[in-house]
Amino acid sequence: MTDQTVMSLAGEEVAVFDDADFGELAGFDPTSRSFRHSFALRPSTLAVLKALWRHGTINDRSGLAVGRLAERVRTTDGLEPVSMNAVLTTPLMKQAVERVTSGRRTMQVSLVALPRTWLAKVEGALGEHPAEPDVLRQLQDIEQRNRAVVEQRQLWPAAVPEPAPGVEMMQHAIAANEQARPEPAVGTDAHMEVADAVATALMARVVEIISNNGTNVLAVKNAQLTGEIAQLQKRLGEQVGFVDRLRRDLREAQDEVIATKHERDGLRQRLQSAEHNLKVATGADAQRIIDAEVRRAVDQMMRQAPGSQHGAA
Repeated sequence: MTDQTVMSLAGEEVAVFDDADFGELAGFDPTSRSFRHSFALRPSTLAVLKALWRHGTINDRSGLAVGRLAERVRTTDGLEPVSMNAVLTTPLMKQAVERVTSGRRTMQVSLVALPRTWLAKVEGALGEHPAEPDVLRQLQDIEQRNRAVVEQRQLWPAAVPEPAPGVEMMQHAIAANEQARPEPAVGTDAHMEVADAVATALMARVVEIISNNGTNVLAVKNAQLTGEIAQLQKRLGEQVGFVDRLRRDLREAQDEVIATKHERDGLRQRLQSAEHNLKVATGADAQRIIDAEVRRAVDQMMRQAPGSQHGAA
């Protein structure tokens, strides 16, 4: 897969992959027509890669590593704050940039791998715009001030509730600067640096909050839609079961109707047979009665003497 490891300007090892291998790691098909277009670098993505290549890994125990990365991009490249989460969660950037998270907080952001196309663009961009000492010193000052804020935050008792995020960052940024430096006079350069540090910290926190809130809204909406789909599937299953029961009852009723028709036809045939038998029996009895009367009359006639009638006359 990787056949080269290079050193960034910050002195960190970065693995270099061929574009096809890197695309397969991100889930892209190298044989597709749109494969080359997926490696196009947007200004925000290039700025993030340049910042990590030039200055190295960002560590923040308070979980504001993404916010510090956004501030670093704004300071070094002059770009307005963008949604770092949207940049870092693309398929290719997930393979290039490694994030160490704890819950919803990002503790570390580091550059671990690059495709050859991106490596050439990052090195070319940094060759045209080398790092300036003033920018580096400004970044170091901001990181030192934020480190003081983080150290003081770690000492808070667990029972004390945390204030709102914006108020929290403002209070501790001001407290850290007041402890680190004497009170400057209004209008001096030192006073402007303190104000700049507070504004920088607040801006980084606002970017992080906006990014997290957007992710949370999508997660909540997704959960709601998933619940509604589950309820609809349950209701559909109940309706299908009810229809099946109705069809089964209808088939049973049809079978009962057919059985009743057969029983009726059988009873009709039995009735017709009984009527015929009754007619036959009735006719035979009448004939027997007539025959018996005829035989009795014949017997009486035969018993009389031949001359009894003349004697009577």
